[in-house]
Amino acid sequence: MSIFLMNLKRNLKGAFTTVKANFREYICFFLALILVQMLFCTTVITVNNGREVEKSVVAERGYDYHCVFTGLYSADVNRLISIRDDYRFRNELYFSLEFSEGDSECRVTFDGHLSTNMALFESALEKMNESGPHASLSTTPLYDYESSAVGTYASLFPILLLLMGLSFLLLTALFRIRINHFKFTYSIYLAYGADYKKLLQSAFFEMLLIVLFSFAPAVVLSYMVAAFLYLPFGNPFGFYFSALPLTLICTFVCMVLALLLPIRILASTAPVKLMKAEDNSNLVSSPGKSLHFLSKKPAFLEYCSFWRFRKHTATLLLSTVSFAILFLLGCYIADAYSVRSEVVRPDLTVTFRSTEELGRFLGYFEEKSGEKGVNCALEKYAESFSEEEEGSVFPHLLLSSDRSIGAFYTAYPLNDGLRATESLDIRAFDEDALDCFSTVFGYTYEGNPERALTDPNAVIVSSSLSNGKANTLKPGDTIYVSTGALRLPDNSSLDDSLKDFAYRLEHTVYTYRAFTVAAVVTNYADYTNMLLYLPTCREEGADSGYEAVIGHEPAFLQVRLYPEEDSDRETARQIIKEYSDAYGGLTYREDNGSLEESLRKSKNVHGILITLSAFLLLISPMAGIFSQVLFYEKRQLEFDVLRAVGAVKKDLKRLFLIDALLNSLLSGAVYTGVSFLAVRLLCKFLNSPYAFLFSDVSRASIFSPEMPLVPFFIGLVLTLLFAAFAVFLPAYLYFKKTSDHVAADFAQTDDL
Repeated sequence: MSIFLMNLKRNLKGAFTTVKANFREYICFFLALILVQMLFCTTVITVNNGREVEKSVVAERGYDYHCVFTGLYSADVNRLISIRDDYRFRNELYFSLEFSEGDSECRVTFDGHLSTNMALFESALEKMNESGPHASLSTTPLYDYESSAVGTYASLFPILLLLMGLSFLLLTALFRIRINHFKFTYSIYLAYGADYKKLLQSAFFEMLLIVLFSFAPAVVLSYMVAAFLYLPFGNPFGFYFSALPLTLICTFVCMVLALLLPIRILASTAPVKLMKAEDNSNLVSSPGKSLHFLSKKPAFLEYCSFWRFRKHTATLLLSTVSFAILFLLGCYIADAYSVRSEVVRPDLTVTFRSTEELGRFLGYFEEKSGEKGVNCALEKYAESFSEEEEGSVFPHLLLSSDRSIGAFYTAYPLNDGLRATESLDIRAFDEDALDCFSTVFGYTYEGNPERALTDPNAVIVSSSLSNGKANTLKPGDTIYVSTGALRLPDNSSLDDSLKDFAYRLEHTVYTYRAFTVAAVVTNYADYTNMLLYLPTCREEGADSGYEAVIGHEPAFLQVRLYPEEDSDRETARQIIKEYSDAYGGLTYREDNGSLEESLRKSKNVHGILITLSAFLLLISPMAGIFSQVLFYEKRQLEFDVLRAVGAVKKDLKRLFLIDALLNSLLSGAVYTGVSFLAVRLLCKFLNSPYAFLFSDVSRASIFSPEMPLVPFFIGLVLTLLFAAFAVFLPAYLYFKKTSDHVAADFAQTDDL
């Protein structure tokens, strides 16, 4: 053990001496490792703090129970009491019940064993409803919070693996650049007997020292960034020890892996071959044409040099552009999250057995809410396909191909210039639905939706599908909606493939009804479906638009409630409970739409993704600037020769300007071209079943390939600036060095 500690001390001391003496050469590694460790540390902090935020929001809403039974009869309450007494007798009681005499509601609180207890009460619910559906069981946000702990922390590791892969690429690129610059020195080491083990040991301790010195500032900066993401919004924020070892472990693994391959290649290369790197000769691709050097102007020679060093330029472009592209893709995913928060969800959903009971409830709720001052919007909802009959086919819509764009992924191309989609959110349209446009959803629209109140062939559609524009429909356009299906005589080949939309279009003959677009909703934010309001009005002797498509008139059996404030939600819930106790005939569940919205805002997922993406953007110039500084340092002798044969400072400045301009233009062109391709590929991946690692995002199911323009232009501008700066910095260092030499020469002349 003492020998190990002695060797460790000697190696660290030697590494410290090397790093200290060559600090300028290692400063890029310091900056890169600070950003890499900030990536890891900030990710772990935000995941942990997100859990605390969720716990805080759930507690503020008063959820201290895990699930709730509603619509209970006295026999149902007795059944629950019997279950409790039975488990208490067996000393296996891991839950408590809360109810009042004659109450139709019972709250259940678990003492651990979430899945076991939940299975027990789901079984009890089935027995309660054997005589007819009347009772319901719904979980609360507290249950969701406690049951999601394992999944939340499990999802952290794929994210860390992804960040480790990106960090590995960055550190590998930086170390390869350093090795290329010092190949001549390494050739001397190899000539005097150094082997792979010795080179790896030396590099390992140097990099380990840099990791340890950069760890503290990285952690401090990470907590400052994370605090900025939470504290301004009044959210809780704390210290999480797990962030420290995870950050060190991830960084250490990336560092070791980044050293192995470059040093293995270095140790297996002949020393004589390594010496070619001293003047960048190893980066030269000869144009196969000789030039009369002294007869050419420096600017022309620089164009030739740019071509000669095309391998170096290609590597430089790859390192400069790749992380800027990753920044753009991160912003694309962040936008997908932000779209989810725009979807309006109800807080409570009440289901009735008949439309008469629904109508009586609406009158009761209006009276009671007026007495208690409740601000709560209501939406009547008719479930068009709650239980599809055997052989029924979900309706689809046809529109002109020149009207479908962007996110219209499920639109299947047909003959006659039409495209078909069954990604529809079909709703019945009446005066109550029109009121919900403003009171519930806040829709903006083009056209006149009131026309659909009197015209049975007028519909209201949305122009969006998923998180992007799906069509360019305008008021007055004609669309077609399927109203029935006639199977072909030969249906022997119709098996499970009927589930496939394209197959059904090919093997089924449909009937259609033409509708005129009365209005187009422009801010509908559903993930997967295009909004389609069908009219419920009818002309004498004809079906309404809704009846023609669905097959029956709308049966309004649900009421969705959208309270404005938490106090309104609790009061509305109490009114529902009072009605249920008095009249029965309903079940209700807590959808907690406002709570989900509050959680999304409090967790600030969009801000976190943008921040992590910004780290990647800051990483992008590291390899490029480091490479260019070392590259031009080796070209200083070339510039000195040009000065010796008559080139003045203005000529040399022009050379650097040419390089900066060419590098910027190429970087901008590559960034622009690859950006659009990368966004489309990411979009295709997220739309595929392989996106299970992004379950929260891919719940959208369909993603638009639309480019996020603001991040795109930010990345483009910074890519251009970084590419130019990577040339101007070595130019500044060169002219500063030459001016210092001239000043020293004058000083020596004065001394003489």
